[in-house]
Amino acid sequence: MPGLIETYIHSDNSSPNKGGAMIELLTETDFSARTDDVQAFAKRCAKMAYAFKDDEGAFQAWFMACCIVESEKINEVIKLGRREAWSVSEVDCACGHRSC
Repeated sequence: MPGLIETYIHSDNSSPNKGGAMIELLTETDFSARTDDVQAFAKRCAKMAYAFKDDEGAFQAWFMACCIVESEKINEVIKLGRREAWSVSEVDCACGHRSC
């Protein structure tokens, strides 16, 4: 099934809240996956996947509600493929310094 993959990286210099998310949206055609509406929706999905990284049920509810509206815009079904979200602490820094 055609679609697209979108990422979101969260890095807040004023707090230890760092991490990211990656989502896969599946569409019926490659054409619809390239539209501005679907790409903007994918960006929102990746950001919300990070926001709801600890609550799968809340993310699924949000996605289903928004997906209905977005599917009607492009007149195609949009499905959620894979979804990953993670947090990174300062001690997980690759260089080993806490100041990164």
